[in-house]
Parts: sequence; C-alpha cells; structure tokens
Amino acid sequence: PLFGDNPNEIASRVFTALYYDTSNVEPHYVQIADAFLQDLIFLLKKEIKTITFQDLATAVGETDTFRTIAALCAKYPETEQAKNFQHWLRKSPNQRQDELSGLILKLRRFCNREWSPLINVREPKITMKRVMQEEKIFLLGLAAAKYPDDAKPLSILFMMALQSEVAERYMKSPERPFRVILDEFYNLAYPGFIDLVNKCRDAKVNLVFAHQSNGDLSAVSQEFKEQVMNTANNKIILRVSDPATAEYFADLFGTEHYIKQGSTSYGSEGQEKGHSVREAKRYRVHPDAIKELPVGEAFVRISTKERVIHYRTNLGSAPQPPVNFNWLDQLHYTDISKMTNQTSLERIWEQTPPKKRGNPRDFGTMFGEGTNA
Repeated sequence: PLFGDNPNEIASRVFTALYYDTSNVEPHYVQIADAFLQDLIFLLKKEIKTITFQDLATAVGETDTFRTIAALCAKYPETEQAKNFQHWLRKSPNQRQDELSGLILKLRRFCNREWSPLINVREPKITMKRVMQEEKIFLLGLAAAKYPDDAKPLSILFMMALQSEVAERYMKSPERPFRVILDEFYNLAYPGFIDLVNKCRDAKVNLVFAHQSNGDLSAVSQEFKEQVMNTANNKIILRVSDPATAEYFADLFGTEHYIKQGSTSYGSEGQEKGHSVREAKRYRVHPDAIKELPVGEAFVRISTKERVIHYRTNLGSAPQPPVNFNWLDQLHYTDISKMTNQTSLERIWEQTPPKKRGNPRDFGTMFGEGTNA
C-alpha cells in the first residue's frame, strides 16, 4: 500500500490510515505525527524505492539514537526536511519518546500482526497501478470480524492507493471503464473519500456502493450520507427491513398522477345518479413494496442525460460451479509463517557518517545521540 513515487501522497496515506479518528488524541501530537511522517518519508524516498511500515516503525522508534534520521540528514543537509529534523536531533531520548510514543505504537500495528509480512515487502507483486492498468480482478478481504481494529486503517490505505491511480486515469481519459465494488463501504469513510467518488466519474471508474440501510451512512455523518446519495445517481434497491430507509427510497422514486374515484350519489329509488373523480398522487414504489421484495428482485432507478428511468427487475441468481469444481485448487497461497517484514534501512545504516571537527558532544548530537536536557 506504500508503493508509489510521490512522497507527499505516501505520507498522506500513512497519516490518514493511522489517524482516521482523532477524537481521543491531543491535536498537538496529531500535528507532530503529521509533520514527522512528511519529513521522514521524503528523506526515505531518496534512498528507498518502496518504503515499508517496518522502515517507518524502525526509523521512528530509534529514539535513543535516531541513527536512520541522522544519517539521512547528514547526506541531504540542504533539504528543508533535514533542517526540520535538527531540533529533533538535539532533543534527549526521553523527549523524543514522550512526543513520539503514540506514533510509534500506531506504526507497530502494521509490523507485529500475523498479516504484516504481506504488506511489508520491498518488491510487491500486487500494486493498484498494475491492477488498473492490466484490468485485473483484485479481491481484498480484510477479515474484519477477526481483525476489527485493523480492517479500517488497512481499508483506508488501499482506498487511498486507488485514489492515486484514479488521479492518473483522470488525466489520461481512458477508453475502457474500470469497476470497483465496495461492500459495506461506510466502513471505508475517510477525509477525501467523496473527492475520490467525484473523480471516479471522469476517470471512467465505476463505483458500486453496497450497504444495508441509510442508518449505516448516517452513523458516519449526516453530511456523508447526503454526499453519497447525491453523488451516486443510479440506485438498485433490494429488500430492506428498515422503515426509514424504505421511505427514503420511496420518496426518491417519486410519485405519479392517477384518477381517484370519489363519492357516488344515488337517486330516491336507489339508482346511481353520478360520481366524482379527482386527480391525486401516489408513490411509484410504495415503502411497503420495498420492504416486501422477494429475494433476488430489486427496484432500479437509472439517471440518463435525457430522463430518469424506474423499473422492477429480477436480478436472477449466479451460475453454480460444476459439481467437481474445487475453488481452493485454483488459488496459490503464500505461507505467511515463512515470511518476515522486509526493510531497506540497512543501506542507510551502512553509509559512513561524515567526520566533523569540534566538540564531541556536538558530533554526537548531529548523529542522533541527543542531549541530556
């Protein structure tokens, strides 16, 4: 998920995944983490083609010596990022640990889980760029029930990687569309998600949002629900049990005019003398009809340039595989137990720091030993 050439995009990816919820975090430490990651990733990208979370966790966690950061600053002293790190190199190990402990813990989440080796690779076999350019099928299953605390940050990483590629397609006007299906997509909400949705249309990336009820979207925010509903022009409504959701979509399908029979008048001998009629409105699709849909049927609303089309359809069922088909035989597994997190920091550590005359304490400070303050 950290593959790419733009250090600012990568830093934004990492920061958003780590700090998607800042409600219980001091703003001061959030700002520190944001600036620290921006500067560190910029310098690491000068030496490393593909950064891993292990690289980041190790470099940030070296609070006693900051040897990686010190080596990078020594090699690229004229960069703004190296200058920004000078005050960090002068701080004591205790100060560094105190201010960076939250960031260190968040980074280690991506290094100490059993799935960590799958994303900490120097030469990834799967990249979002390759998936989109070669029109591959990529299934991302995050096992949210097993890893409830990890699913959201991982989802954000992959969605932001997708967003980077959508921006590339946006500039090239591709001929063929690319489809992305997001199940329970409200779990993927992050700052910038709606920007992704808006860019997808012109980049010919078709997004399919799947969710159970409007309450799922409102739980993110009312603004999020309204933005999604206003952006997604085409709707496929299957049976829903939530009355509020059924009424919302019934209102969306709108009403139609019909002639309503009124009262009938009769003569003294019981003969019909006449009756009244009036024009009235009724739901095109009644909320009860949405709540009572049979399995496999749906109401559909399609918006074209000329008009809006409403209809009911039978979606049918997926074709069943042959009796002797075993899908497990079609997959090639990677044994995670035999994998380790990969890092490229060795090449930075092997570099000999430049010699500097003067006070030995200054020399130590330059290469990250800190002060006693």
